[in-house]
Amino acid sequence: MSRIIIITNRLVVGGPSVHLKQLIKNFSNKHKIFLIYGPPSEGESSMEDEFLEFGIEMKKLKYLKKSFNVYNDIRLIKVLTGIFNDFKPDIVHTHTFKPGLTGRYVAWKLNVSKIIHTYHGLIFKGYFSNIIASFLIIIDRFLASKTHVIITLSESQKEAIVNQYKITDKEKARIIPLATSYRPEDFTKEKAALFRNKWKLDKDSQIIAQVGRLADVKNVSLMIDVFHELRKKSKTKVVLFIVGDGELKDILIDQAQSLHLKVANGVARENADVVFTSWCKDLVALYSAMNLLVLTSKNEGTPLNIIEANIAGVAVMAPRVGGIGDMILDGETGILYDKANEIEDKLLELLKNPQNIIALGNNASIYANQKYSLQSMLKEYEKLYN
Repeated sequence: MSRIIIITNRLVVGGPSVHLKQLIKNFSNKHKIFLIYGPPSEGESSMEDEFLEFGIEMKKLKYLKKSFNVYNDIRLIKVLTGIFNDFKPDIVHTHTFKPGLTGRYVAWKLNVSKIIHTYHGLIFKGYFSNIIASFLIIIDRFLASKTHVIITLSESQKEAIVNQYKITDKEKARIIPLATSYRPEDFTKEKAALFRNKWKLDKDSQIIAQVGRLADVKNVSLMIDVFHELRKKSKTKVVLFIVGDGELKDILIDQAQSLHLKVANGVARENADVVFTSWCKDLVALYSAMNLLVLTSKNEGTPLNIIEANIAGVAVMAPRVGGIGDMILDGETGILYDKANEIEDKLLELLKNPQNIIALGNNASIYANQKYSLQSMLKEYEKLYN
């Protein structure tokens, strides 16, 4: 049994938290785990209660925030040092950038036996200015030299940290893809019908959805603009579902209304064009009903929503950024695009041929079930933790 400290930025709805929940659920009875995390940001839905059932030690630190604040970071390092000294971990496993920055530094200073870091996304493009990004790369290179194992979620992510940003060497970096516990049989026509009834949708409406934080990097405003044009040109009845929450929600609602789109905000509305659901707890029902998942992100890591949609047999259209190119076989399991002005034409083509959407989804389900095995992922972590 190993004594493991796991550090993440915050336990909110999203890929990193779902991934951690899978790990802790599997390993909480095999190892002594201490989970450290920060508070949610405005508009984020907490998953904290879902971790309490595992009976592990947990500590929420107010200093563990996304923002860069020297005072907070110094305080965080002091608090982490105290926790590490008391718990005496064999392994420190950090997830995402801020926990990786402070957690790995403290683990190195205290000579922890094994330091592991998982990249869920790369913040060196699309988040900060070039000067700040360059500074963060230098810091990350230093910390990588003190890290024993670096985990990436895709081949392109490993390529980026090894060859593009030269953060570490290929021997230290290993790929362990994300996985989901969902199975194709979880998604049914009955659940789809219940979802459509809840939101007062007719059976012929095509549901296009975006799932994720309503933050600038997700570029949801682009999707609203595209959807506005799409409705003018498509003969198919289409409804846009925006599933998630965040600091831009009110701005995005105003944008949709300014385009004279009929908006439903949190409650069903007859003949709505755009539905803002906030965070959706019943993702199985959502994916059962969805026809197409569309991402318009400026940058991404390895989005869990693509894996979830594909397992459900839902086709995905997404930009060729981050690790997405490793997740979608263009034209076979989904559609990739390189420029924003391609989205509208590609969507129109798909909507003219709904059988193509179904075929892409069927192929995606087969591909995802082969590639994203939960048991394979857990076996890789078992090797690390032992």
